Amino acid sequence: MLKQRAVLPSWNGAELDGKRIVYDMPDSRATLVWMRANGQQTHDVRVYRHEGSGMTIIASLDESRAWGPLLHVSIAFASRSPSWREIKALKALFYGDSIACMMVLPEADNYVNAHQNCFHLWQTPERWDMM
Repeated sequence: MLKQRAVLPSWNGAELDGKRIVYDMPDSRATLVWMRANGQQTHDVRVYRHEGSGMTIIASLDESRAWGPLLHVSIAFASRSPSWREIKALKALFYGDSIACMMVLPEADNYVNAHQNCFHLWQTPERWDMM
């Protein structure tokens, strides 16, 4: 079982580096349709834009076979990779202090690279007992 189930945030306008992170409802709907059409078992998705930096954040509740829905957050810039500081700040915003997440480098057959400057955070199931 999971220690705590992550949920999609209900906030709009959280700040990072003095700039707002804004929910993009039309793009969220289009992204959910695209994800489901491409075979992803996604319950819900929200797209956010960071005003000023060009960062796009996609948060989704993706179905896992063993654990049910897990929170998945992708972070991307058009022309650079996210910094470690930005990744840590978004981990805190989306997962808080009580939910662990991880970045995964899968085996070659399962590797997907749809965007070269995108990093993914996945909720870590408690049962893995990695901590």
